[in-house]
Amino acid sequence: MEHNLDQQMNDMLSGLNTNSSDIVDFLSQMYIEFETFKKVVIGNNVKYEYQVAQNKIAEVHAALNGESDKFKRVEVERDLRTAEDFLQYYAKKHLKSVREFFMPVRDELYDNNKLAVVYHKLSDSRAKKKLDNAINAFAYQPNEEYYLDKEYHPPVAVSPFNLLVLFDTTVFGSAKTGICLTDQFIVYKGVGKIPHEMFYYTNIDSIKVDTDENSLNISGKSTKDKAWYSFSYDCYKVTPKLNKAVGCINDFINQPAYRILKHLINRGNPDQIIESGPLNSVLSKAFL
Repeated sequence: MEHNLDQQMNDMLSGLNTNSSDIVDFLSQMYIEFETFKKVVIGNNVKYEYQVAQNKIAEVHAALNGESDKFKRVEVERDLRTAEDFLQYYAKKHLKSVREFFMPVRDELYDNNKLAVVYHKLSDSRAKKKLDNAINAFAYQPNEEYYLDKEYHPPVAVSPFNLLVLFDTTVFGSAKTGICLTDQFIVYKGVGKIPHEMFYYTNIDSIKVDTDENSLNISGKSTKDKAWYSFSYDCYKVTPKLNKAVGCINDFINQPAYRILKHLINRGNPDQIIESGPLNSVLSKAFL
């Protein structure tokens, strides 16, 4: 049994990039708890086998004594937990949400709702108007046919409940173009960009702000199946704050727990696009 669990763990982690000290340290601590997990599972199954044998002996004795009708089996269950069960549990226990990475910098992003509308300052009328304009203009999952079909109802959209920060890149402050970061995705639109672009964090391989060119560069898969995108914006003043916000997204997607959970999902289908909020059910905590 112990060998099987060890082999399962090796199979689960096969192909995982372990070239950074943080993932190595994470796995080292994980293996310490895994040893305890194995002992518990093995101990439970030893007890199971023992009780199964005892049940058989008691059943035979009852039959020999003509008391089969009085025989009562002691119900026991085998411990069927796997190495993957443990790995998911351990990673989810240490997983930090996107919002947790934003909380330390949210006050640094706030600028009285001039260029940045931050989630904890939405009571201001200017903030509400900017967010409403963004939601109507671009802050939702795009559809190629939307601009022909005015009855289009986006399956996913920005709201006051999932917003982290909205960057207004317009000249006059309407926020009808800009960049929105939420608990689950980033969506943005430039002047004349139809339709706009949206990436779930779970489908982003890398994201970076080019502070010299005032552009946002994303590698991954958008909801329109684009593998790479560079978005140039005119309002250079948002660049320092946008760079800080994007740093939070990088911290989120590069944390060891997240990388392991995404690795588990991608083992079966590395080319899939995750278009629902949580990455299957495994990353559900990531978006709380």
